Amino acid sequence: MQKKIKFLMMITIIIYINNFAFAYINGYKTLIGVSALWAISPFLLLTIASFILASDYKKDYLIVKKEARISFILKVLSCIVAFYNYKFEIGSLEYIVRFVIIAILCIINVNLEYKMYRIAKKYIPKLDEEEVKPVSEKEKWNIKNYGRAATLGVGSFILVVTGGMNIVFIAQMSRYYGLICICIFIVFLKMNYDKNMLFYQDKVIGKRIFLKDAFYASLGFGYNCAVAFNFISGNDFIENTALIVGICFLYPTIVTNRKIALRQREVSKVIRDNFEYYYNDENNPYK
Repeated sequence: MQKKIKFLMMITIIIYINNFAFAYINGYKTLIGVSALWAISPFLLLTIASFILASDYKKDYLIVKKEARISFILKVLSCIVAFYNYKFEIGSLEYIVRFVIIAILCIINVNLEYKMYRIAKKYIPKLDEEEVKPVSEKEKWNIKNYGRAATLGVGSFILVVTGGMNIVFIAQMSRYYGLICICIFIVFLKMNYDKNMLFYQDKVIGKRIFLKDAFYASLGFGYNCAVAFNFISGNDFIENTALIVGICFLYPTIVTNRKIALRQREVSKVIRDNFEYYYNDENNPYK
């Protein structure tokens, strides 16, 4: 638990360094082209930091549940302050206040997570909290597909955030690029379908979860398309927050990806030294 809190603190420091750097550089330079993709970085970093919120899969996280939620909200607020497209002159009062707010949030965040570390240091897990869901023989032989599913989950998420949900910004460069974003989103859906078919032995359940995740992701992407192609006439605020709205609709997909990654890790721990044996399809009696 202590190592996990230390990892969280490291990610938090990276997030705030990233926020300070972006706010400073974007204050005197307009980021275009590849450099403009920097604006996506907080979503990826916040996704990594969200592991501490997974108290439904990791019961020991419950001891810092309240602090973890507050900490995550502070990071989100900091990213909004740093990455929202304000038009402040360098050296102006508003420009300075922006950095002061980020600094205050950083100090509160670091102190809060240090408190979480002290709580974790005193924490003694109960035996029943360390119990792992029994691993069936079929799951052991499916470890190769679990790994592929986890990789597809991470890859598809990065793909849809950088090239799909970001259609509002990309379409500003060229409407034709917006069509590429639509193709990328279709690829994302295909990758997620394959992911669920690889992970779930019950294909009916796998399809049902895919349809649920795809439905919410499509709502978020549809909203971004409407903004990008002016079906929704929006001001700067709507355009700058469209990606955030889209990411929120990816939450069910994030939950599924987390579930797959955690289960893959649990099964790997069970088979341990026999990993290569179970990974080899030639030994698989179920094929």
